[in-house]
Amino acid sequence: MLLLGALCSGPSAKAQTVPSNYTTEYGQLTQAVGSFLTSLDNRPKSLAGTRFAAELETAAAANGLSLLQPAAQKNMLEELN
Repeated sequence: MLLLGALCSGPSAKAQTVPSNYTTEYGQLTQAVGSFLTSLDNRPKSLAGTRFAAELETAAAANGLSLLQPAAQKNMLEELN
């Protein structure tokens, strides 16, 4: 992650000198990361099938002993669906 951040930080990053022993590898890596980023931009755009929620209210500890009731699991599964 740090490597990608360093390579993709753009013109605001300070210019760093690459040791001469690594200039070939640096060029190859820069090209590979650039190609990867371009491929991400060219992906087909679609809505995700995953929905996110902040909490599962029916399973909250604040519900106390009511979580032990027979209908509690059914209610949790309905909320999950």
